[in-house]
Amino acid sequence: VYADDLETVQSRGTLRVGVSGDYQPFSLCSERLTDCRGFDIDVARRVATGLGVRLELVRFRWPELRADLGAGKFDVAMSGVTLRPERTLTATFTRPYTVAQAIVLVADRERFPSLLAIDQAGVRVAVNAGGHLEQVARVHFRTATVQPTAKNLSLPDLVVTKQADALVTDSLEAPHFLAVHPTLSALPGFGRDRKVYLLHRSDSTLREWLDTWLAAREEDGF
Repeated sequence: VYADDLETVQSRGTLRVGVSGDYQPFSLCSERLTDCRGFDIDVARRVATGLGVRLELVRFRWPELRADLGAGKFDVAMSGVTLRPERTLTATFTRPYTVAQAIVLVADRERFPSLLAIDQAGVRVAVNAGGHLEQVARVHFRTATVQPTAKNLSLPDLVVTKQADALVTDSLEAPHFLAVHPTLSALPGFGRDRKVYLLHRSDSTLREWLDTWLAAREEDGF
């Protein structure tokens, strides 16, 4: 039976947080979730402490995010989830806690000096499958060939090994990719995406608690 409002979470004694585990700086986890780190992992731990419950991490894959949330596999998704209009049909969300721009990384800056140069026939653009950025890539690069991949962390390798010509990431994740692959370079960012925590549509009390908590943590500088 699916029920995970604030009272249910507290009576259960566990907050189940959905994480992708592959999206820096929000969540980066081992295969079995025995080692997780990132901004949203830190937030999840503090939220659980604030609720007086135990934290349980549950992995989701981006293409199944809405289905897993609807099936009650976790109470809240906390992994750099982007606020998208279609997600409001089945889910609710907290106040935004950060914003990002889409960023394209390339290995050959002479060949690809601009975003216009990316959107050409024969150009292969790698992107994380099933997430917000796949939709961004398909909207902005209609002439290029978009290559979704299920392994987000492998995107830079695809460009470095010339299996793709460019990759789509965002302004928060890009520095992590560039630190490991300094031969890549970033084109100017575009768009404005708001990051939120995603809950089942009926979970208004838990959402309101999180909004109050977020406002307080913004106030105290956390």
